[in-house]
Amino acid sequence: MKVQIFDNKEAIFTACVEILKETLREHPSPVIGLPTGNTFIPFYHQLKSLDKALFSSMTSFNLDEYCGLDRDHPASFYAYMKRLFFDKSGLREDQIYFPPTDRTMDPQIYDAWIDQKGGLDLVFMGLGQNGHIAFNEPGTAWTSKTHRVLLDEQTRRDNQAAFESLEAVPKEAVTMGLTTLMQARKVCLVAIGEAKAQAVKKLIEEPPHENLPASILKQHACVTIYLDQSAATALEEPYGGQIS
Repeated sequence: MKVQIFDNKEAIFTACVEILKETLREHPSPVIGLPTGNTFIPFYHQLKSLDKALFSSMTSFNLDEYCGLDRDHPASFYAYMKRLFFDKSGLREDQIYFPPTDRTMDPQIYDAWIDQKGGLDLVFMGLGQNGHIAFNEPGTAWTSKTHRVLLDEQTRRDNQAAFESLEAVPKEAVTMGLTTLMQARKVCLVAIGEAKAQAVKKLIEEPPHENLPASILKQHACVTIYLDQSAATALEEPYGGQIS
């Protein structure tokens, strides 16, 4: 696990964009796992400046989606991605995948779709205050694949800004599982702000355990953690470089 601490979020996402550009150029048919949420809005803003040709052979798989929202609902993750990235990058619908939220479909078909595309070359993700990654809440089994999940109340509060009220925030979602994420060839996790400091501290300083889903990343061969100064405030040492 490699940890990098930056002065501000703009510098973090400049680094993330460089990682993405490198991956898109290295692979003939790159498969990228993409996140949503407030943390990554600056990331997608920076992607607007890139040549659309860079994305021409890319396939995107989003990490998660709410249950019970139509795609055109302004708070759906599909709408978020369409507004911030898909329309700007020129991605076609056949290049875009979201976890199936239809109850008649087995969520694990998503893992099959990923496998059919050759697996995830790179995944970007944020870190929840309770240590979740994607929507894998505390207690999620290490062996989980794409699955339906009941969202933690803290997670729903964290996502309330996109809705009229907390009651309007969906209680369920479908998310890539921890096994799904761990099968990605490269992982980039971003944590910004003091509200994430305790989760960052536990992730870096404690051994892996299921009550902190992000801690499974310590077992991954190629993970980089990107922090701003505020997210690093609880760390006991000035981390930087490789951490075992």
